[in-house]
Amino acid sequence: MRSSAMMQRIGLVLVSVGFALALGGVAVLLTLGPRAELVAPVALAGFAAVAAILGGARLLERDPMGF
Repeated sequence: MRSSAMMQRIGLVLVSVGFALALGGVAVLLTLGPRAELVAPVALAGFAAVAAILGGARLLERDPMGF
């Protein structure tokens, strides 16, 4: 039970970091405009990280053993 709570905290931190990357990348992209060619991939990577973490959490909810 204790490890489950820790896994939830780790997942929450990872989702928060992913959202921060994504929103920060979008904000910089909107601020700098076309000069920020490298920011868009960072924002997309943040969104992809959030989607992967949430998808993994959904799978673990269904099957805790991961099979």
